[in-house]
Parts: sequence; structure tokens; C-alpha cells
Amino acid sequence: MEKKIIAIALVLVVMVTAFVGCGQKYKTTKIGGEELLLATDAEGNTIVEENQLAVVVTNNDGEPITFGNGEPQTYYVNVPGSLPVDGIMYGSNFTLKLLDGWTSTDVDRVNKDKTDNKCYIQFSETYELEKDEKFEDALTTTDKSNEELMNIINDEAKLKELIKTNPDVEKYLGGKCTIDKSSGVFTADTYPCKIYKFKIVDKDGKVIHYVETLYFLVDKTVYNISYACVDGVGYDAEFDFVSYVKENFTFVKTK
Repeated sequence: MEKKIIAIALVLVVMVTAFVGCGQKYKTTKIGGEELLLATDAEGNTIVEENQLAVVVTNNDGEPITFGNGEPQTYYVNVPGSLPVDGIMYGSNFTLKLLDGWTSTDVDRVNKDKTDNKCYIQFSETYELEKDEKFEDALTTTDKSNEELMNIINDEAKLKELIKTNPDVEKYLGGKCTIDKSSGVFTADTYPCKIYKFKIVDKDGKVIHYVETLYFLVDKTVYNISYACVDGVGYDAEFDFVSYVKENFTFVKTK
């Protein structure tokens, strides 16, 4: 069957509904107010290939158009932004199995419920390596910024001076900042990976800011997926982010 690719720059809103016709039920997607039928496999799972969604061809009455054997005709649409389907978030070029209590957005980001969007997981492209540039070189700016901030937070005199121009950082007074860096491989495709854990605790040892980021290299492009807890909101010391990503995240190579 020939795959027809149709680019749609609209957010898809997925619902489960019953389609009356041919005795079959379909999941549907609304695009700009128009309802489309989603193609499913034998187990009832929505068909997604390389982050393109299979949609059933319909006539003017909204009824499926089928081949002679009764199989519905389908075409494919690009997943714009991010789209949750059957408990999996399909992003720009990745898939991520969703945790209970987390909600996907349309910007390659998943927010933890009841945290005012301050606790989230987000995927993004970081950097394109130059011809002779190495993976480590791409992170030098990040390293420098992190170390400068850590040195200020851990130096009371410097922090008090900064508070004069930026009162928001007063919450870090008396606290401590740590940065933990390690290396590894990322997913079953064994992409080189750098793991950064940036944590700030207050004078009582309570986490008031946390960001854990996995940077990984695919060909000449550095990507990252991060777990952030702004102001410490939603932080869970028992959450093993690295294991979660390795087991539930799949990079979809599009370049």
C-alpha cells in the first residue's frame, strides 16, 4: 500500500468514540474541527510509523472507503508537535511511554499533574557539531554556566552580592549546589550519553531546585531529554529518571 504523507501544522486532539457504520468502532482525531478516523491494528492499537499517524480514508458522509476485501484504505499524516496515543507520547522525533499522573503537551514536553507545570520532562535538540568538533566540546558552555552558578550559590558573599540585583535568588541563601556528571550509553541504539544532575538544597537539606539531563549524540547532532523540578516542586528522590528513559524512550531518527 502506498504511503501518502500529508504535513499538518495543527495540534491533534485524540478522543475515543464510536463510529456508526460497517459495524466497526474507530478512535478519532479532530483537526481544525474536522473529525478523522484513526486506523488500528488487529489488537486495536493506533498505527503509527516513524511518528506518522495512519488515518482512514472516508467519503463525503464520513464513512470508511475500503478495498475489495473490506480493508479500510488509509494514508499517513505527520504528528505535529507532540501527540499522546494509547499511553505513548509521539514527539517530533521520539516516543515516550507516559507515566501515570503525567500529561503530555504539544511541545515535546510532559508535565507532572498538580505541580503547576513546574515538574516536567522535556526533549529538545541541543547542538549541531562542527566538522572536527567532539561531543564533549558541545557541552563546554553548559559546563561553564553550571559551574559559575554553583560557585555563586556555594559562596555566601557572592550570593549576597547577586541578591542586590536579583532578589529572586535569595531563596538559595544558606543552601548548597551540587553537580554530578557521568557517562554512559543511551537506549538500545547505544548512543554516547552524558548525564548531568544539577541540584540545589536549602539550609535544611530540602531540594529547592533539580534538573537531571541526558545529553546524547546521534551522528553529528546533540539531543537532550531532561527531568526538571523548578523550586523543587514535584521532586521525587525515588524516581530513577535514567532507568525510566532507557526503558521507555525511543529516539526516531529523521535526518
